[in-house]
Amino acid sequence: MNLDDAYQKWLFEPLGMTHTFLAQVGDPRMQDVAQANFDETVDVSDYPSLSWMWGDVASTTGDLDRFMWALMDGDIFSDPASKELMLEGVSMESGGYPGISLGLGVLHIDFNQFGMPEIGEILGNSGMWNGFAYYWPKYNVVLTGTLNQALPMGAYSELAMPTMLTIVSYAAED
Repeated sequence: MNLDDAYQKWLFEPLGMTHTFLAQVGDPRMQDVAQANFDETVDVSDYPSLSWMWGDVASTTGDLDRFMWALMDGDIFSDPASKELMLEGVSMESGGYPGISLGLGVLHIDFNQFGMPEIGEILGNSGMWNGFAYYWPKYNVVLTGTLNQALPMGAYSELAMPTMLTIVSYAAED
């Protein structure tokens, strides 16, 4: 079974993620997906290995929301130890990122370490191609979204985090 079929059978279909698939060059479903460029000269849609390097799942915010709730509620893995392994974070402090740890694809960001105890901790990830999905345990809230930006690699996260922090700050005030 190829990876897209495995995702469909064991993850996307059971969770009702009807607008989510593994993005691959030549897939007709890609015609409805916004394409990203690292700069004006490199169209990354021509790099089929990206699908295997970064997961490259095309989704909607509604489907990301379903995924995050299923992950946090324990509805994805039959063995709870699998979820724990995915969420177990390894500190990135030695790499210059205090307050941040990384599990198997899940970032833990502890805002207490940044002097923002009103936020607490969030879990999730800011994807490579302008999307983000986070769970905010303090308020039992899932935040998903996209930004309409095609910036050089690495620059997107400089937009995603402040955008999400703005949303979180407003929510913390209420």
